[in-house]
Amino acid sequence: MINSTWRLRILVNNVVKEGPYLGEHGLSMILEGPEMENGEFILFDTGQTAEVLLRNAEKMGVDWAGLRMIVLSHGHYDHSGGLPGLASCLPKKVRVIGHPATFVPRANEKPYFRDIGIPFSKDKLGGLDFTESRETLFLTPNTLLCGEIPRVFDFERDSQKGLLRQEKGKYVEDEVLDDKAIVVRRPGAGFHLICGCCHSGLLNMLKHAAEMSGEKQVLTIVGGLHLGSYDDDHLSRVMDGLSEWNPRLIVPLHCTGMRPSAWLWKTFGDRVRFCAIGDTVELD
Repeated sequence: MINSTWRLRILVNNVVKEGPYLGEHGLSMILEGPEMENGEFILFDTGQTAEVLLRNAEKMGVDWAGLRMIVLSHGHYDHSGGLPGLASCLPKKVRVIGHPATFVPRANEKPYFRDIGIPFSKDKLGGLDFTESRETLFLTPNTLLCGEIPRVFDFERDSQKGLLRQEKGKYVEDEVLDDKAIVVRRPGAGFHLICGCCHSGLLNMLKHAAEMSGEKQVLTIVGGLHLGSYDDDHLSRVMDGLSEWNPRLIVPLHCTGMRPSAWLWKTFGDRVRFCAIGDTVELD
């Protein structure tokens, strides 16, 4: 069966409603669409733990036999931690797409120093086919995976506040160059932007997505937007820039932050939709 429209199903998120699902600080989404057949889907991130990922998948009726590939948005624990446990349950070898920096040790120094890198080594992925890329990749004819995203808007460095990576045995500021997003293109109509944590900055990501897709109109923005570390002036600049893009739908998840989410609602009203685990977002 071929899906007639693209859609996202939320497997892992910080928000969970009353019901059978488990919540955690993390993100994982299933992408299904008309360019995939026989129940195939792409998994975007794997949450923080396999316990939550696999429990929610079971309750949502996910058939892992349809898993076409896994995309890791970046190398932080809350987007990758479920991967080893998932690998042990898969009926076939599956491709995982990351970046050369995906497994670099990472830390966050705010509000206190702690490890936030991927909590396992690459040798734990024996049942998976790991691919590293810095470039834009086509996952399907109209689904693109961003390569490294140019940093045009300097104030969006707020998305990287306190983030560190290990280099030559020392921790240095991390620009999170492995930060990826999925872009679903609707030729002649626009594009949908699916974010993991948006450490590149939302406006930087939108500009890059438009350039690589060849589409000018953003239809949907969904995912972690990482706006909680922005001060009021910079957050206001994001809202102004976002207004120029005139998105039809914004679905803030995971790391967006409560204050920025409220600001989004104040600015865009009913074009903002708040979702929880188990919800589906139609990419019309």
